[in-house]
Amino acid sequence: MHRMQSGFCCSGLRFCTTIHRTGLNRKNRMKLHHFFILIVFLLSVFEVDKPEADAQQKKSTESYSARVLRGKKIEPNRAGLRQYFDSLKTTDELKRRTKKLFTQLSDKKYSVRIQAFNELQKIPRIPAELLATALKSTDPETRYRAQALQRKNERDFGPVQNAVCQLIGELKLDGFSQELIGIIENSNNDYTRNLAQKSIVKSSSVTDLEVLRQAFTHQDHYVRVAAIRAMGRLDARRHREIFNRGLTDESEAVRLYSAEALANLGERKSLKALLRLLDSEQLLIRYQADYILRQLTQQDFKFRPYSSADVRQPQVKLWADWIAEHGESAKLNFPIVVKERRSHLDEGHVLLAYGHRNMVREYDGAGKVIFEYRTKHVWSAEKLPSGNILVSDYSKNRVAELNMNNEVVWEFPCKGCLNARPLANGNILAISHLDRKIMEVTRDKKVVFEIKTKGLACDAHRLPNGNTLISEDALVRIVDPKGKNVWTYGARHPYGVEPLPNGNILIADITLHHVIEVTPDKKVVWKFKASAPGDAYRLPNGNTLITDTHRFVEVTPDKKIVWEMKGNYYGSARK
Repeated sequence: MHRMQSGFCCSGLRFCTTIHRTGLNRKNRMKLHHFFILIVFLLSVFEVDKPEADAQQKKSTESYSARVLRGKKIEPNRAGLRQYFDSLKTTDELKRRTKKLFTQLSDKKYSVRIQAFNELQKIPRIPAELLATALKSTDPETRYRAQALQRKNERDFGPVQNAVCQLIGELKLDGFSQELIGIIENSNNDYTRNLAQKSIVKSSSVTDLEVLRQAFTHQDHYVRVAAIRAMGRLDARRHREIFNRGLTDESEAVRLYSAEALANLGERKSLKALLRLLDSEQLLIRYQADYILRQLTQQDFKFRPYSSADVRQPQVKLWADWIAEHGESAKLNFPIVVKERRSHLDEGHVLLAYGHRNMVREYDGAGKVIFEYRTKHVWSAEKLPSGNILVSDYSKNRVAELNMNNEVVWEFPCKGCLNARPLANGNILAISHLDRKIMEVTRDKKVVFEIKTKGLACDAHRLPNGNTLISEDALVRIVDPKGKNVWTYGARHPYGVEPLPNGNILIADITLHHVIEVTPDKKVVWKFKASAPGDAYRLPNGNTLITDTHRFVEVTPDKKIVWEMKGNYYGSARK
């Protein structure tokens, strides 16, 4: 900067000399002098502020987890995280003091009890084993105070722990496996434990292998699952013996990931292990076991993990018969291609567009709002692989992509944009409700596909074969790349449609007040009554997210409501 200022001074001297040689009168020369001084001043100010502006720009592009940590005075990098973990180490003196305070919670004198509680509240992090003991105390006041301390810990300490886990996974920072295992051990929150587990899998390198091998014998199955999954990614052949032992683990999750690791090594014993897991009482275990089997063998016996046990049994028998006959000789296709979450949301996160309640929100697994965008009449929102959010900005007549700082990074005019879908090729499928058309738009805003609808356009999806699923007033149809109808289904007002992996189509009909699943031969195989549903989305676990006039709701295949949130007026929900 000093060099720049010196340059300005030299240039100023030459400029002043030139002014004097021009022959201008004194008044005009002074005006030019003042103008030049102003320019130099503004440039200097700009140059002084530039580092601050650069810092601000860097901060604005950081992830949500990095911003949370900065807010807590923790630098979002390896050194900052190492310093953070060092600050959590529990000393013997702290343990003795904390234990004494917990004992005082049952004192006969109220003043002693309340003083002890106040002192406990000042401790940044109470040793987990002492808090667990207090929660099981026979003294009711000790239990009551311990529960209050636990809630305070989850409220104040939980978000930081979540951000730490997320950042380690985002940056793939190896060498933190032991610390992440500590988070699993000390947390009572399943969301935090899941985050720590996934972060171990994402970030571990060969430098973590010794910690991971020891973690395989840990009493907590979250830790054992993390160890198995991470070792499956790192030098897996050396850990074949551990994976074999994992097949007999008491935890079905450990058995599942051990079988997957062996499948990726071409071990045929994984087939029978996966077959046994098809009878699991846990829907997600059944779903994943079936998925791995289909990937591994390229066979599909139409096993539906969300069906009732009596419906599943014939499908399980088909798998058992095939494995008995071909399991030792059939070609196995590995490694397993892990299916990405279609929503691109982190585990436990929910993305909600509130329709005519005029906002979009993303909640983390703890229920905290981590993104909010206020706009009038927003019918849908989708999470992109980049982490940005695609919004159908109905009243602003556009589809817009926003980053997590609420900045518009891309937009395209779309009159009455009711829905917008990201495509696998990076383009956007935009649905103009009022202009009655569906458009595929490139990132440089060129329309490469367009089809008009007779009625008001409502929704659209690109199918794997290149055809396009479209819903409009009174009709759901599939068109080929030239716009020719190849399939039609009569409806009343199908505002939301979704193609399913099994070839069926999910239809949310506002006027008929139901969500239905329709087969290619137009048979209704599932139906759920709702108040004017405008959107439906099938989750990997077989449940269906439905958005109606006043609530977001998740229902199981047997139509039980397992999650509900009110406050919307139409819109969309993603998990």
